Amino acid sequence: MAGMESDVRLIFRASFDIINRDEMMSWTPGDEFEAIRLNYLQEIE
Repeated sequence: MAGMESDVRLIFRASFDIINRDEMMSWTPGDEFEAIRLNYLQEIE
């Protein structure tokens, strides 16, 4: 249980820090996930 608690705390803290950043995340052109992201954006339009 202690290990699971540590994992959850780590995930929560990382998520909290990412969500509360002052600047938006940006994508690097040619990134391996770029095609997936672009397909997803087309699907939701």
